[in-house]
Amino acid sequence: MMNFEFGLEFWTIVSFLIFFFLFVKFVVPPINSALKEREKAIAGAIEQARKEREEAEKLLQESKRELEETKARSSKIVEEARAYAEEVKKDIIQKAKEEAQKIVDSAAKDLERAKAEVIAELKVEVVNLTISLTEKLLEKELDKNAQTKFVTEYLQKIGKN
Repeated sequence: MMNFEFGLEFWTIVSFLIFFFLFVKFVVPPINSALKEREKAIAGAIEQARKEREEAEKLLQESKRELEETKARSSKIVEEARAYAEEVKKDIIQKAKEEAQKIVDSAAKDLERAKAEVIAELKVEVVNLTISLTEKLLEKELDKNAQTKFVTEYLQKIGKN
């Protein structure tokens, strides 16, 4: 059985009540105040985090937009470079063709000139050989100008046929 001693129990209850009163009077308000401050700090941190998240999302959207603009500009630059390169390529090819044509034309002219020179030299040679042959056949020497005229006229007649 439990023995109930009024004095000890009474002073225990009174001590507890005094302790509880002092605890409620002096300890609970600072704890409440600290809890409220902590709550405010957490709420502020949450609000700050929300603002920073919104700012980060805004920056992300801006970065995406700038990235798209940069891609568009780079694509445009690449396209312009390709067009310029194609134009330069066509210009180089055209100049090369013109240069080749000039070389071909010059070679053709040189060939025609050489051909004309060879033909002229051959005509002179044929005239000289004909004169020599004629002299030998006739065993008499004719006037040089008359011989040349005679042979030239003869060759022209042959050339027309």
